[in-house]
Amino acid sequence: MRIMIGIPCYRDVAGETLEDYMRLAFHLGRRTEHEYLIGIKTKAEQFRARNAIVEGALQTDCDYLFFLDDDHVIDWEESRTSSFKYDLVQKLIDHMEKDKDIGVCGVVYYHRGAECRPVLLNEGKDGGYYWIRDDEIKNRLQEVGVQGGGCMLLRMSMFDKIKAPWFEPEFDEGTDLQICNKARKAGFKICCDTSIQIGHVKSAREVITPKNRHRVAQENNNRSIGVEDAIDPSYRVKSALNLYVIDAEEYLGMKLRDFSTIACKYNPENIKKFDNPQDYYKSLGNEQLARQVLFHQLDNPTEEWIYWNMCINSELEGYGADIGCGSSPVGFDFAMRGHKMDFVDLDGSGAYEFTKWRVKKRELKNCGF
Repeated sequence: MRIMIGIPCYRDVAGETLEDYMRLAFHLGRRTEHEYLIGIKTKAEQFRARNAIVEGALQTDCDYLFFLDDDHVIDWEESRTSSFKYDLVQKLIDHMEKDKDIGVCGVVYYHRGAECRPVLLNEGKDGGYYWIRDDEIKNRLQEVGVQGGGCMLLRMSMFDKIKAPWFEPEFDEGTDLQICNKARKAGFKICCDTSIQIGHVKSAREVITPKNRHRVAQENNNRSIGVEDAIDPSYRVKSALNLYVIDAEEYLGMKLRDFSTIACKYNPENIKKFDNPQDYYKSLGNEQLARQVLFHQLDNPTEEWIYWNMCINSELEGYGADIGCGSSPVGFDFAMRGHKMDFVDLDGSGAYEFTKWRVKKRELKNCGF
């Protein structure tokens, strides 16, 4: 049997994850009953990385695809020796071999922020979804509405019934919600072995585990907002992100929920129609801005924004240049905090014109173009 291990990889992978995945690879490499392949795809947009990994699994005739994100720790108890925890791949395969109707099967991991809930959804009575409660976790294989995409096994024969693109831009639904909905419509079940629980690395490099998640949730709810000279970076970024959306809504004359109507008009193949790439980028109008605003609602850009806030001391005047800035939500945030900023991009491109408009609207005198 052939299994592809697919990892959509952002960057700055935690040392805890690297060590853990090396041990996973060593563990799987010692087994002889399966052939394992590795597919790691750098992601600017998660849906593109996931589609590329599925393509690779199809081209190599894999029986299963094991999606694993770049921020997990399987052996979160750090046994430092050969661990039974790395048998999770085989356990998921066993479940799916026993029940051919299962198309997606995963494990439990927890959100890194807020209440640190399990990343699992069930269908509500109104037809929507709700986050699974702790008392609904049965510590065994159970059917769920949506399995978190950070750790899930997919049956490759399922893609005979699901048309490409399997993953789409995350305007309204995350990639895990998308694939689970498509699998169910194709007649497959979505399951989770809730007896298997893995860790999830915070941006602050703390692994969220079943043992510490309640403490972390409490810490998340008791940040130092309001304490003199101590503003939580996540709070600061949330405020700046809200202002970014408010300005974009005014500029485009529509609400955020409607941005996808123009964002989806973007077609990267259009670059072939231009002799000069600069002319292509100048031709991108409001759809470019809409896509950038939607992109910055995702977890990874927000976490990176928080990181930069932690690095920059706003008590000292600084100078920065954002090259190829587009709508520049982070650079504009620094300008709003008093730093001198130069914004550099192609005149006429939709997102750059928005940045110019924002600077004029907020009457920022510390910005150059």
